[in-house]
Amino acid sequence: MSLKGMIYASLFGAGTAAGAYLIIPLPPVPITLQTLFLGLAGALLGAQLGALSQLVYLLIGIIGLPVFAGGKAGLGVLFGPTGGYLIGFVVGAWVIGALVNLKKIRAFFGQHWLFPWGPL
Repeated sequence: MSLKGMIYASLFGAGTAAGAYLIIPLPPVPITLQTLFLGLAGALLGAQLGALSQLVYLLIGIIGLPVFAGGKAGLGVLFGPTGGYLIGFVVGAWVIGALVNLKKIRAFFGQHWLFPWGPL
């Protein structure tokens, strides 16, 4: 993992934190712009760095900086109604990055044996 990759991962983690403040307050789980940064991190950074960026975001919130939706912070947020979504950000970024990588492999080699019916 290069220094450049770690810097990009931290920037996308910060972008996810900024997206938490653009909110449509619906109870119990608000709609935020975090998912945009989640998708961009996975698509642009790849599976590993995308997941790392979201892990950085979670760790920043766990240590007490108010980066979760609505300015919340701390480990207790992970045990609330939005905790599953926040943990799923790491998995989601990895899955998006893996799917984008699979698409790149298919575009380079043509048809892939796993998806013989055509493009994704």
